[in-house]
Amino acid sequence: MSNIVTFSRKRGATVDYSKLTIDDLKVGMHVVPEQLSDLYGVWVFINPETANKDGFDILYFCDENTKDDKEIEKIQKQYGKTTVIYQPKFYEDEDAAIYD
Repeated sequence: MSNIVTFSRKRGATVDYSKLTIDDLKVGMHVVPEQLSDLYGVWVFINPETANKDGFDILYFCDENTKDDKEIEKIQKQYGKTTVIYQPKFYEDEDAAIYD
């Protein structure tokens, strides 16, 4: 795994904001939105209790093939409304993307 991300809040610490793939993601991982900007066709559920200017923790993530509606339902019961980051797969092809 080439995009290992370590976050430290110590003064002077270096933070790696490498772009992540679905293979890099882990539940509980703290990320910033920029790290997810190259993910297409992936739903990333954000923990609202950890969201701040320094990013957020991942509650759950999936793609079309791994989506588990029961897991999503559990998250919604526990956290109520949650924010989900999702970019449709067709946006990956810049030439095919349609902008409003």
